[in-house]
Amino acid sequence: MHGFRDRRPRVAVTMCGAMAARMSHHTQRKDSGEAMITRGWRRRALALGLTIAAAVGLSTIVAASPASADTLRPLNVSLWCFQGGTPYGIEIDTGSGWYYPAAASDATLVGGTKTFHLLIPTSAGGLKVNTWCDGFQGAMWEGYGYGIYPGTSTVNASGYCNTYPYSVSYGITYWFTYCPLDSITYS
Repeated sequence: MHGFRDRRPRVAVTMCGAMAARMSHHTQRKDSGEAMITRGWRRRALALGLTIAAAVGLSTIVAASPASADTLRPLNVSLWCFQGGTPYGIEIDTGSGWYYPAAASDATLVGGTKTFHLLIPTSAGGLKVNTWCDGFQGAMWEGYGYGIYPGTSTVNASGYCNTYPYSVSYGITYWFTYCPLDSITYS
């Protein structure tokens, strides 16, 4: 607290030189200005830490996936990897930003094509898809977005994903993934 003053009366004590030298480490009081500054900074750091923790906790509650705010409908997305391998994980954007959708059931794999059985909002009017092919986790999405009809019918989409390098100077390489969908149907 700023402005706090110790209001206790001060008592002057006179000591001889030898005794004062032996007692010098006892003369700093716990309520001295230095100790109060340290305690003040500790309080501020604790308050800041609690504020940050509360903000993170609140944003986690408030920033739920777009699918949680709406009734849901099935989306089946079948993908294969252009450069070989198997699709790994899926991330979609239905118009409110990228998220990992809830699964309606486990993904199925036939040959090199994986079908993800997902749930998306009935109000979704757009669809962007991203997956990772073997060894290319962390590639940046670049690509294609599609319009879909809002409603309760099941959306079936199929396509492939391709990951490719883009090299810039000084030996730096960025990896990009795009997933064009060949068909979107409703059932």
